[in-house]
Amino acid sequence: MVARFYARKLTVSSRHLNRLCREWYGGKGIFEVVTERICMEAEVLLPDSGLLVKVVAYELGFSSTQHFRVYFKQHRGMTPSEFEKESKKTEVAHLENKDLGLSIIKRFSSW
Repeated sequence: MVARFYARKLTVSSRHLNRLCREWYGGKGIFEVVTERICMEAEVLLPDSGLLVKVVAYELGFSSTQHFRVYFKQHRGMTPSEFEKESKKTEVAHLENKDLGLSIIKRFSSW
């Protein structure tokens, strides 16, 4: 279904599109390539935009928030909300490490 949809858009056969994807993306077929791209887009939109999960689901073409949640969890091992929380924790830890690094540099530069 996914291959057929994109093949029509690109005016090539599903088989040809799948063959190209496997050639260009290290053996991944069109379904895997599209799945990875959707998840990557979601990972960008969820923590940075402040958008509600239902808005992200709509932006990515899902017919319902529930379908998006199930899809994301199936492919990323956590719900979109869990991903948001984890990415915020990671961001805070990164900022704390950056602040620590800056304070160390300032301390040594005054010598």
